[in-house]
Parts: sequence; structure tokens; C-alpha cells
Amino acid sequence: MASELIEQTEKNRYVFLQDGDQVGVTGYQRRGDAVYLTHTEVNPDRRGQGIADAMVRAVFDDIRSKGNLSVVAACPFVVEWLERNPDDRDLERKA
Repeated sequence: MASELIEQTEKNRYVFLQDGDQVGVTGYQRRGDAVYLTHTEVNPDRRGQGIADAMVRAVFDDIRSKGNLSVVAACPFVVEWLERNPDDRDLERKA
């Protein structure tokens, strides 16, 4: 299954595709060098398949690739994801 992450800066969100179908969205707000991840949502018929984990992983990888940005986990799912992925806390900034 091919996955793709697309940033839609005009809508302040990342869209996650699998095999060309939109399966999830992560909303954000950019404030200076901080990216506040505010909302994570997976299509109801695709929940329970690890899509949210894969999507947040891709979002963190994208933010990391841009350099000099930090993440504020404003979404409960992202807070939990960081607890399960402590190696990614290097990007985390407390609000």
C-alpha cells in the first residue's frame, strides 16, 4: 500500500493518502518556528489500521526535514503518540 503525505499550507493541514485515497488529516497552526499540531483525524471506515500513527510519523518526518522547527502537541493523539515515540521528543516544544 503506497502512502503519501501532502502539506496544504493554504488550509493549515497535512493530508494523508493511501493508494491515492485521502484517509486522514492533521491540522496545524504555524507560529514563528513552532508548528502546533491541533487535530488528527482518520476516516471512520479506516480507523484501527494504524493510519493515524503512520500519518503523525510522516508529519514529524516532514517537519524535521525542514530544519529549525519545533512541534507543540496540541492534539491529544499527538501527545499520546509522543509518549510512545520518545525518540521524536527532540522536536517537541512545550506550550
